[in-house]
Amino acid sequence: MKIFVSGAFGNVGSHVISELMARNHQIIAFDIDNPSNKKKARFFSTNPNFMVNWGDIRRLDDLLEPISQVNSIIHLAAI
Repeated sequence: MKIFVSGAFGNVGSHVISELMARNHQIIAFDIDNPSNKKKARFFSTNPNFMVNWGDIRRLDDLLEPISQVNSIIHLAAI
């Protein structure tokens, strides 16, 4: 299953991604582009089922393309 995870690099999001990877799901991670999140993304980037889309959850244009590719959404982003 291909799953979109918003807030992917927060405390909960990182654990969710790890569990989804263990279950062999494809993941589109979505979070704000900043140095801390980029560092966390590098940790997961060796998995071929992992992809990152950087953006702002408040901007529809940032979301339309990545969510059009998935079967499910796990929404963990918070402002």
